[in-house]
Amino acid sequence: MARTIHEALGNRDLIVLPYLVVGGTDAKYYSGRSPNVFRFLPVSLGERGPAALHGTDERLPAQDFADAIRFFHRLIRNTGELSD
Repeated sequence: MARTIHEALGNRDLIVLPYLVVGGTDAKYYSGRSPNVFRFLPVSLGERGPAALHGTDERLPAQDFADAIRFFHRLIRNTGELSD
């Protein structure tokens, strides 16, 4: 996961740390099907904070959406490399 974060964000100086997700996420539907469920959102919330995601008129800037797609594409490719 850390490798993918560094590659997708293009910043090797980032420190990747675990954190506790206190809200209910869709991952709860998958945790019974796989031991490898990550509760990770590959976007920078910045000043918007979590309220931007779960409030009225929920939205995500187009660039953040593109970054998330790039992240998951890279994650899938990296995961495939590990299983070869």
